[in-house]
Amino acid sequence: MVMKKLLVIVCASALLASCASVSGVEAVVVKDCTGTYVRVSEKDYLVCNKELLDQNQSGDTLRVRFEKISHCPRLDTTIVCMMYHQHEGLVKLKKINK
Repeated sequence: MVMKKLLVIVCASALLASCASVSGVEAVVVKDCTGTYVRVSEKDYLVCNKELLDQNQSGDTLRVRFEKISHCPRLDTTIVCMMYHQHEGLVKLKKINK
């Protein structure tokens, strides 16, 4: 019984860790015809809720909190250019400080 509880705790911890939330990091806004990204530590992340960055220009530096996500419904219906922009995945911005 103890082993079963331990297994449940380990699985729950792994599940929570996979929903990684990154807080208070410096990011650079990157905009091109493929979308809006935040660049953190030389890695770009495609922003799902890009309307939060509508007032920002490419190159602006912000302090952001974001959550990595696996799906962005907005992208299902958005037409982008044929350019490829390598990124590390999708994120949802939680908080922005300028």
